[in-house]
Parts: sequence; structure tokens; C-alpha cells
Amino acid sequence: MKTIQKEPFAPNLSFTEIVMRHYMMMGMGILAGVLHAPLLMLLAFPFFFTGILGWCPVYEALGINHHK
Repeated sequence: MKTIQKEPFAPNLSFTEIVMRHYMMMGMGILAGVLHAPLLMLLAFPFFFTGILGWCPVYEALGINHHK
């Protein structure tokens, strides 16, 4: 029986999703700076990392792949 091995951290986000995550990250970061809310900045980090990597662990767990 042949098993299919997937590449770890293979991109699963489309270009549009990556751009939207960057905009959300920038918006949350600016808002955190204006409001002096470091916790809001911490919430922006997942958007940053998923946007940079092009990989979302939630999509991976659900088997969703929008990368073409």
C-alpha cells in the first residue's frame, strides 16, 4: 500500500487570502499602537505568520487547500 506524504508547511492559502491577512495584521497593529493595547498586538501575530508562510494550521487540520 502506497502512502502519500505531504510536504510540511506546504502553502494552503490563496494570494487573496494572504493579502487580506496582511491587511488585517496591519490594521490590528495600527489600532494596537493608537490604543496602547499590547494584547491586540499579540492577536495580530497569527495573521502575520500565516500571511508570511502562506500556510494556515486551521486549514491544514480541516483539509482545506485554496492554493493553486
